[in-house]
Amino acid sequence: MSLDNPATKEEWQVFRKAQALQAADMLRKSDGYFCPEPKFEIAEVFESVEREIEAAESKSADFTKRTPPCDSVAFGLANANIKKGDKVLEIGTGTGYITCLLSRLVGPEGKAISIEIHMPTFELARKNINLIGLKNVTLINGDGSDGFTTEAPFDAIWVDAGIILPTAEKIGKQLKEGSRIFSFLHTMDYSGTILWGSIDEKKGGALKEVRRCSGMVMPYLKCPENEEFLVKIRAKIKTEREAHGKWWNGLSKEQKRKELRKCI
Repeated sequence: MSLDNPATKEEWQVFRKAQALQAADMLRKSDGYFCPEPKFEIAEVFESVEREIEAAESKSADFTKRTPPCDSVAFGLANANIKKGDKVLEIGTGTGYITCLLSRLVGPEGKAISIEIHMPTFELARKNINLIGLKNVTLINGDGSDGFTTEAPFDAIWVDAGIILPTAEKIGKQLKEGSRIFSFLHTMDYSGTILWGSIDEKKGGALKEVRRCSGMVMPYLKCPENEEFLVKIRAKIKTEREAHGKWWNGLSKEQKRKELRKCI
């Protein structure tokens, strides 16, 4: 069995658990680059959610079709300042893995809203969430490219897809002042950075970058501005993706961890 290239459901489960425990360890031993200080509560959430997922999978839940890179997820959550009672928005539910983490971080007095455009994926996430028994999660089948104005403003927004800066700014306007948006940002120079930004109401609601680090290339969120961007530099993006993928796959696990900690 190869944890670097899991193929079966059982291998994915082992891989996910290893990733979650690694993320918890990194959160407890932060060196100041990964996050400002150790985040013991978030580390415990990673571990408790993994136990909940294991129990749910014994009842037919399936979190193995897409397991996010826990290093980058832990990095995002460590810098999100999410508190009990917060209201957070997730765009791109996937299997519901990150949704579970957000749900436990905001607690029963908080609320996690997650949007998934792909119906089969939405149905899978709904099944998974129901089997775990999360009561503070609202799942929506729809297009999240415009955020979710009905419940705005949010204490944090998590975009689990690649976007460009104008899209981040558009969605970010639904944040409370000082709150943060996390996304995989695509630019003309590089197509796989991780962006944390916050909204500054004193500057007309513009998004100001908080922190950026190298990350994995993610699929684009489908929306008009992303499509226009792609048309302009499609060939460049294809070349970058291939080069970045080859570079990333050639790194060891420790090298990948170091890259995720770097600030640009």
